[in-house]
Amino acid sequence: MVAFIDATGAIQNPVALVFGDGTVKRSSFTHADGEPKPRTIELLSMSTLWCQAWAALSTLRVGGSFICKVTDSFGRCSIGSYYLLCHCFQHVTIIKPSMSGPSKCERFLVALDFLGHTHETVKNVRDHFAHALSVAASLPPSHGVLEILPPRIILTEPFLNRITKLNER
Repeated sequence: MVAFIDATGAIQNPVALVFGDGTVKRSSFTHADGEPKPRTIELLSMSTLWCQAWAALSTLRVGGSFICKVTDSFGRCSIGSYYLLCHCFQHVTIIKPSMSGPSKCERFLVALDFLGHTHETVKNVRDHFAHALSVAASLPPSHGVLEILPPRIILTEPFLNRITKLNER
């Protein structure tokens, strides 16, 4: 059972997540489908993804799976987030449901076979998402974080080929 310290249920505050009886019970599957109001979707979609990823990295057990809706798979922030998650799971892909209309931007990030919360890389990625959330929260509402990783890290040829293939589907 998961309880929230501030009773809002908002995972935008990483310290709000607490396990009911004080023990840590890991899940084998996390699905996240938080969606901001339509007029703020562009500004909040990355923060929402980072919150969902942070929660998954904090609650999944080894071998677990994570699925979340993504609204952008082309921007620097989303590609950087995808890059980070690729280091926490054995298999990560982005899919567009076959029944989703061609003009809809509906896609899902599917991450399988979680490495585990004690894995050093996972700890670093989780901390990176928490830091990005902190930075985003400190910005005025009309501003957003442009990138989560420097381009020199994510602009490697193998990763660019992978993300290009995913976006061409």
